[in-house]
Amino acid sequence: MNNPYLAAEAPIRRYKPSQVNTDELEDAKSLKLGADFQDSLPMSYPEALLLLEKGADRLALAGEVSQTGKKTTDVFDKSLQYVKRFAKFVGRESVAEIRQIFPNLRPGQSIEDDTAFHSFEVAELLNLCPETAEEAKSWIPTLERFKDIELKSYLDDLNALRQRMQI
Repeated sequence: MNNPYLAAEAPIRRYKPSQVNTDELEDAKSLKLGADFQDSLPMSYPEALLLLEKGADRLALAGEVSQTGKKTTDVFDKSLQYVKRFAKFVGRESVAEIRQIFPNLRPGQSIEDDTAFHSFEVAELLNLCPETAEEAKSWIPTLERFKDIELKSYLDDLNALRQRMQI
């Protein structure tokens, strides 16, 4: 076997950092989420659950079977189990109602505006369901721009809806 990396005189490779523009670095603390998230809407667990369940229903109706004889893949099944386990809200109506609680940033609106939420923040709030403003701000640092009492009001609405759904 002639592997140059196992030889006594293996070539030395040195890491050469590429030129990186620091303005383009991703930073969730300032909601710089990168190019992949520019034109996409972050999805919460309840929303992912709706899509996966709809996908499973379509596969079942179509009678599609994979090469292993299963109607879905292991990744699909595990993803579905995961979101079922962690989704705090279930159903299309609850997801629509939750999205109404949080005012979203309009295109071109700055994050410094303390009256609206970025879609990433809303998805994280739906996934985590914090009970206090301090808890929310510790998990999602960009929420620091909100006053505790105002943020607590939104969280109370969210948790009241969760109680009503009895999940």
